Amino acid sequence: YYLYASIAAGLAVATKYPGIVTFASIIVAHATANHKTWRRRICAPELIASAGVAVAIFFLATPHALSSPVQLFKDILYEGRARHPGADGLSPLQNFFFYANTTFNWGAGTFASIVAAISFALLFFKQKRVALLIAAFPLSLIVALSVHPLHWSRWMIPRICLVRLLPH
Repeated sequence: YYLYASIAAGLAVATKYPGIVTFASIIVAHATANHKTWRRRICAPELIASAGVAVAIFFLATPHALSSPVQLFKDILYEGRARHPGADGLSPLQNFFFYANTTFNWGAGTFASIVAAISFALLFFKQKRVALLIAAFPLSLIVALSVHPLHWSRWMIPRICLVRLLPH
């Protein structure tokens, strides 16, 4: 499963740089597994290999990044800019609420979002590990995007498939 998750993470980053937060799901899955020692949880060869596979897949899917690392860095800086025409300059907390609202209301509606939240709470009390795995990616994506000074609803597109896993 580490291999499949790593391939998905590498492809996610190649598709859109914020996709790097998909690796949070791999970390949560590993950390919530029954390991005997903390050292095994943190310094696991599977996690290190998983990161290596994700990086390799990223470069295979984005060969330009390997051949032009300076341009890659410039592109990342450009995407990280703080100003854009039409941007409204929300604070990180305001961005968080924007993305949280976008995640749960757009496409599903308020009622379905409330039912999903109740279902998720029930799942959390019955199967914490499964609930954490489902929540890891959308929450890490919302937090990562909230730090950025710009916000766009299109940046939440990668979360659609995982939010739809929440029972309705």
